Amino acid sequence: GRVIRVEPYGVFVRFGRGRQGLVHISNISHRRIAHPAEVLKQGDAVEAKVLHIQRGGKRISLGIKQVGLDPWAGAEERLPERSLVRGVVERILEAGVLIAVDGDLTGFVPRRECGLASHESFTAHFAEGEPVSVRVVSLDSKTQRLLLSFLHTDGARIDADEATYAHDAASMLSERAARPPAGPDPGELVRR
Repeated sequence: GRVIRVEPYGVFVRFGRGRQGLVHISNISHRRIAHPAEVLKQGDAVEAKVLHIQRGGKRISLGIKQVGLDPWAGAEERLPERSLVRGVVERILEAGVLIAVDGDLTGFVPRRECGLASHESFTAHFAEGEPVSVRVVSLDSKTQRLLLSFLHTDGARIDADEATYAHDAASMLSERAARPPAGPDPGELVRR
């Protein structure tokens, strides 16, 4: 269908023979969004799934995020607890910071995991759109909850580029382990 109207609570989509349905803001994207206009605009073509039909077809609820792959599927394997991951500051709240990681997943960093004193402001230390490195504290794909930290398990602050370095080091180590061990130079054996 096509988006015919964008509202703060969702978008209306016209499909089929003049039918229209509402895609609630919670069914637009797996990422948390503050307004549907962050993702869609009037006239956009979308693919959606019918979720509910009420009042004899007069109220149709649609879902866009239900059509694509679920980013939470297999998230525990991709983001194991205690691992360092790259992310981007998505939004700064009073209680903590929302971080976009691994494509469409959003995790939360509460104040106690930011390494800030109770009087310090989040906006003095973080900016929306800023790349960061965070540690996975816990992940539950069933409830779609991802808890993150700006601190190592010993309380030390994680550097912004640390996840990139850790990822690069892990890649080099796995490449090294995959190579056959270097034996002695054949010429060296002849000389002995």
